[in-house]
Amino acid sequence: MKPPPVLEPPTLPTRGQVLTFLEKQQGWISGEQVAEQLGISRAAVAKHVAALRAAGHGIESASRRGYRLVVKADECTMEAVQARLGASVMGAKAWQYFESLPSTNRQAVIWAMEGAEEGSIVLAEHQTEGRGRKGKQWCSVPRGIQCSIVLRPSFQEEQIPLLTMLATVAVVEATMHCTALVPRIKAPNDVLLDGRKICGVLVETGLRAAEMEWAVMGIGCNVNAVQGDFADELRASAGSLFAAAGEPVSRPALLAHILERVEFWYARVQAGESASLVQQWKELGGR
Repeated sequence: MKPPPVLEPPTLPTRGQVLTFLEKQQGWISGEQVAEQLGISRAAVAKHVAALRAAGHGIESASRRGYRLVVKADECTMEAVQARLGASVMGAKAWQYFESLPSTNRQAVIWAMEGAEEGSIVLAEHQTEGRGRKGKQWCSVPRGIQCSIVLRPSFQEEQIPLLTMLATVAVVEATMHCTALVPRIKAPNDVLLDGRKICGVLVETGLRAAEMEWAVMGIGCNVNAVQGDFADELRASAGSLFAAAGEPVSRPALLAHILERVEFWYARVQAGESASLVQQWKELGGR
């Protein structure tokens, strides 16, 4: 008589199955229900949710309510951006991509000094030491855009503020193109939406005899962050496109259009047509 076949234990649902299950729910669902439906323990559900959050998905949890998927992470990589890119220089060439990095600007400065060509991009999912103007900290939140662009401008030192202007203009124009939102510029380097900061710009330059050898344009934008992603001290002043629009915004599409608008205005300034940039900056709120 043959021995009975050895039955393999059922394969536990993967992290992706937990995400798919949460995505199908219309609101909150308890951890107990998730565990029961997927045939796993509540502890396993909690571990999967923690891993999904670490991967960038916005999942809220609350006592006696359970879990709720607010917004999924989307992939923002060179390939995803270039598939939507209309620019021929900005973002069309070399990229460096990092899951986590102290500062994209710091990395881009090193790369620029090593000879990186104009239009090269440093992109990171997360920054641990993001910087703003006058040494202030830029707090990186999930599902945002943290990138720096290497430039080789034929500018004089006194024209450096134009780079910050064109970056803020590019962000506002790209946002209006990709959403129904209308942000405003707050001089010198911020973009606001409904009075909340959604974007900051930091330009750094390398000078020789008052002429720029290189410039690095850093752009940090809160795209699909939820309110719980912000530190307590920032929740009253920081915002995101998702929070304002009520729906996710494609990060690759937004970044592709930002790069296109940077390229457009950069070419105008390089051609000596900075007056049109200044006028647009003023119309979009810059003063």
